[in-house]
Amino acid sequence: MCQTLNKEEYDHTAVIGKFYERGLLPFGGGVDSHGVIVSAISTEEHEERMKRLRSIR
Repeated sequence: MCQTLNKEEYDHTAVIGKFYERGLLPFGGGVDSHGVIVSAISTEEHEERMKRLRSIR
């Protein structure tokens, strides 16, 4: 049962502790050896990282 998350409605704290399914970590994160999500990148954190990377060019 794969669910696609709307990026405007993405709450990174809501997926922590769930079993990983494709699409649950649109901006990245971490999964343990049992397939449980242990960290997730927020929309804001992703945008900040991308801004910093673009400034390097």
